[in-house]
Parts: sequence; structure tokens; C-alpha cells
Amino acid sequence: MIRPRSLVDTKVRELESLLRARGLSVTHQRLAVFRSLLEDDTHPDADRIFERVRRRVPTISLGTVYKALDTLKELGAVAEVDAPRSATRYEAVIEPHHHLVCETCGKILDLHAPEYSALRPAGPVDGFHVNSCTVQFHGVCRACSARSRKRPPAPESDPGARR
Repeated sequence: MIRPRSLVDTKVRELESLLRARGLSVTHQRLAVFRSLLEDDTHPDADRIFERVRRRVPTISLGTVYKALDTLKELGAVAEVDAPRSATRYEAVIEPHHHLVCETCGKILDLHAPEYSALRPAGPVDGFHVNSCTVQFHGVCRACSARSRKRPPAPESDPGARR
């Protein structure tokens, strides 16, 4: 889902207010990183964010992107997404939601299913108190499923055959 430009602009203005309220600098690098995440719903990693932001801000460094992401995480403006077999990925959707993870290509899709947000143990588990819950469903996305249907089956190997 690509967010409308008006929503992206509104979210950026909200971030500016939040940064000021917390006594932090409103830098064009922080805003560019945040805007990039708002405009990219693929849950990119820091390298991909860096490549996107560098088109707008050619002087930005990867280290600055990481620092901006850390600040945005501390503010609660962005979140890390657990991605198996992948670098840490990020998103600007901070409302409670869950994920569908493709085990073939690594794509992560948002799943808005409030019924899963209510999952909690009946009480503390070994002194651990649960504050929130996210659910990840692992499987195969539509595109990978379609590709595998088009691919001919691999020839079966004959264990008695010589090479």
C-alpha cells in the first residue's frame, strides 16, 4: 500500500513536532529517512533506506542513516521488523499489526488483524510480563507460488545411476 503524499507530509510534520517536543534537532537527514520509510511499504533494511535517501540527499552516509533510525526508534516513530535470514528491517507503521513473511523471497507484508493483538498468556510466565504481541505467519507469497507452478519439476535422481 503506497501512502498518499498528503498523509506522508502530515506524518513528517508530526515527526517534526515530536522531535521539537523532545528537544531534538529537526534535521533534513532524519526527515528524509522517515519519509523514505513512509513511502516504502516493503520493510526495507538500512542499506535499502540509504540507497533511497541518497537519491535526495547525496551527502548522507550509511552511519547517519543508522543514527537516524536509532533516534526514530527511540521516539516510537519507526519499528524494527523481525526478518528471518535477513538484516534488520524497518517500518513506519507503528499501529499494532502483524506480518506475513515469504520463506522463498523474504517479502514481508502487513496484516491488520486485531484479533491476534489480544493474544496473551493468562498471567506472568516465569516472572515475564507480556506488554504486547506481534504474530508472524510464514509461508509463500503469491508471486513465488505462481513462479513455482510455472517451473517444471526437477528430475528425480536415480540413486543407482552412475555419474
